Amino acid sequence: MLDAEQIILKYGGELIAGKIGLSRDINFFEVLETPNVKDWIKEGVLVLTTFYSNDQEVASQLKIVRELCEGQAAGVVIRLDRFLTTLHPSIKEYAQKNNFPLFVLPDNVLYKNILSDFYLVYFSENANSLNLDNVSCIDEYLDKLHNYTKSNVYIEDSNGHLLFCNALSHIDEWRDSFRYYSEPMYEQYKKELRNWYTMIDDENHVYIFLPTRFKRIIIPISINNELVAWLHLSFFNETLLNTVKQIDLETIRRNIREKFLEELVETFPYFNHSQSVFEQIDFHYKQNVSFRIIKLIDSFGNDIAAKINPYSFLIKRIERVMNHIPHIHLSYLFFKEGALYMIIMYNQSIYKILSLLQNKFQKIITGETKLIVSECIKGDQSLEKYIESLNTLEKITKIISQEEKIYTFEKLGMYEFLLDLSKKPKVVEYVKNVLSPLDMNKNLEDTLRIFLENNGNILKSSEKLFIHRRTLTNRIKQIEKYLDVDIEQSETRFILQLCLKIKTISEMT
Repeated sequence: MLDAEQIILKYGGELIAGKIGLSRDINFFEVLETPNVKDWIKEGVLVLTTFYSNDQEVASQLKIVRELCEGQAAGVVIRLDRFLTTLHPSIKEYAQKNNFPLFVLPDNVLYKNILSDFYLVYFSENANSLNLDNVSCIDEYLDKLHNYTKSNVYIEDSNGHLLFCNALSHIDEWRDSFRYYSEPMYEQYKKELRNWYTMIDDENHVYIFLPTRFKRIIIPISINNELVAWLHLSFFNETLLNTVKQIDLETIRRNIREKFLEELVETFPYFNHSQSVFEQIDFHYKQNVSFRIIKLIDSFGNDIAAKINPYSFLIKRIERVMNHIPHIHLSYLFFKEGALYMIIMYNQSIYKILSLLQNKFQKIITGETKLIVSECIKGDQSLEKYIESLNTLEKITKIISQEEKIYTFEKLGMYEFLLDLSKKPKVVEYVKNVLSPLDMNKNLEDTLRIFLENNGNILKSSEKLFIHRRTLTNRIKQIEKYLDVDIEQSETRFILQLCLKIKTISEMT
């Protein structure tokens, strides 16, 4: 705070109250633009204001100062002008009583000038903090970079998909989602990316400045002369952006590139150790402990073969999630044939664990996230057998339901047999003979399917079909007539439901 006082004195300002509070640390600077202080105040902020709309309202001015003090702000700098030529004694008295630094500035001082000096001093004092010492991953470095630059920080791949972001990222005109691999909201972002490529190719630019309300610096990250990512530093305050431009941005680019490469190198083993991991696990570990393999399906699996593999960055996030799920004692992640798998060891209800996992993954992965879960591993089958079973289950999920998020072997295992049955000519002929009377009326077949799926519940079935209960009852009578069956008999329901499922699988495959 003492450095800030020297800058304020340099511009003709003075400290009028709260001298004892000069020992407070300044974390960043902010120009007061809204009277709703409690909505944005953070500890350690030095606030500059003119009291704008409150220039004649002493009670409102005092309220702002009091809320800044209670919010642990570092202090407040008030620029006097022709409308507010002096502060009311009650404001000075409050600041003095609470040791809250209160400065005044003459009206000829421009905010951008004094802020520029503030930032330069702040950065020069903290420049040595912008290094890779004690940084274990790129996420930590982005948080460090955010604290250093006071900007929104994130990294997108060369096509604009999000790879990393700092924990305090805020929505701006370019991006409204910070979920992994999400696209920018900026409507013309693809065109803008092409423009950036041109600027780099033609002029060898290292930094690009995008003129939006949130001013930003965009730094291209290249590996082996190939552009692989864009680093965004997004600033609400233009003065801060201009100050950062005076700092060594090349150091930031070099550090990001170094951590970027480290992340890739650290994930290489996941692509090669699946078989060895499986062979080394003792699946007879102890009683009350089970093992399963989970296959993760998401909306960007087709990009896994990309040169800079998006999964290689996602895998660390998944590891962190797995390490914080209760009752998962061990977990292993690996890739096989372009897909991501997990082996988990657990001792609680698998369904509770899967629900927690799915909810966690949904927060970090863009798009639909589904889990396909194997039977319990007994160790008497090869990894390939379990993978083959999971791949079959995946095919089945596309046939029977697109709404579920979690598919277990217990729930879908029977469909493996149905899949085999659907390929047998005798079975196909049998199903055709049973259901063919409904071929001319698709409504009746759909009605029968919904009715059986809801265990013959008239109310639920009619609601699903959006028809009156009496209409449903009449349709059921028609179905019984066409098929020559008594649908009240459990054996009949079983046969009809089995035939419908086999028919669906046969049509889809």
